[in-house]
Amino acid sequence: MKPRRAFFRLGVDAIWLRNPHQHDAAIAVLDAYQAERLERAQREHQAAVERGEAETLWRRLAAHPLQVLLVLLAVGLIAALTLLPFLGLSRA
Repeated sequence: MKPRRAFFRLGVDAIWLRNPHQHDAAIAVLDAYQAERLERAQREHQAAVERGEAETLWRRLAAHPLQVLLVLLAVGLIAALTLLPFLGLSRA
């Protein structure tokens, strides 16, 4: 069974340190983890591309049409709300 991915794929690496002197060591560990994770993700993506299984917009649309439509609608709404004040200035 494939692990479920987060919808927006957002996340923050963080740890709580009781001792502030551990900060540099913690940063080094997080950097090493991120480098390994990036390398693994790139290998997996390249393998999926070579197998023809990499996710594309069209494959995602076919698999989740409602989700894609709602995301596009949200992007359009945010863009409209952002640009609305500027469009009103051009009419004045």
